[in-house]
Amino acid sequence: MWNNANCRNRRLFNDRAVSKVAANTKPFLLQTYRRDMGGGNFVLMKDVSSPIVVNGRHWGAFRMGFRQS
Repeated sequence: MWNNANCRNRRLFNDRAVSKVAANTKPFLLQTYRRDMGGGNFVLMKDVSSPIVVNGRHWGAFRMGFRQS
């Protein structure tokens, strides 16, 4: 449970939010989704991402998530 809330490295994510980020080729993408914090707890997250393009090839995305206080 602690890892779900506090440790995000070395994990593979394949949810709907990640799929949208991976497929996005527009300058940016804004999303709102529920983040699983473990133990049945969820937090409403906001996410902004932008594709990374090198020599015309889509290599991934820069992604930043935040939640409202």
